[in-house]
Amino acid sequence: LGASESTLLEMTGAYAGILNGGSSVTPYGLVDLRLLGETEPLMGTGGGINERVIQENAARQLVYMMEKVISEGTGQRAQFGDRQLAGKTGTTNDQVDAWFSGYSPELVATVWVGFDNPASLGNGEYGGRAALPTWIDYMGVALEGVEEVQPPQPPGVVSVRIDPDSGLQARPENEAAIFEYFREDNVPELEAPHSGDGRSPEQIF
Repeated sequence: LGASESTLLEMTGAYAGILNGGSSVTPYGLVDLRLLGETEPLMGTGGGINERVIQENAARQLVYMMEKVISEGTGQRAQFGDRQLAGKTGTTNDQVDAWFSGYSPELVATVWVGFDNPASLGNGEYGGRAALPTWIDYMGVALEGVEEVQPPQPPGVVSVRIDPDSGLQARPENEAAIFEYFREDNVPELEAPHSGDGRSPEQIF
């Protein structure tokens, strides 16, 4: 991102390496290519997971930071349901390329918007505006009916549902809760139950 350019496949492979805990990934664009009626493929995947390139804890910290892009930053429009999503918007110089790369624990996807012959998309056309809507539509369909799994966390870090107003750990019935990450020894206390009779938590206790 910035002055340099990458292909859509390279960018997706890079984010897959972060999601899997730090092992490099050689991405591929097809499973195999064969002539009609032939059993021997002309071309195979040629990809897969390779050696470790960053420490696992560092990869988990990157996942954490990119989760914040969606929960609090430039990718907030990517939120849907209770799924934990992480990603990063990006725009190259002069708005030539607009990106959104992101993932859930189950799937990595990247969307690129631009011209075949390099040209500016125009002022105001950046990753969060030009590419993110397509990413949202794709992920919504791709994850429909897929059982949600919790992403692996950095050692000593836990994911907790938090009430955004009080900063306390949310109860299951709190529909406004968001996910936050905390050290295991620093998890906020549980919010007080609501009585349903108009009394505040202080009045209940």
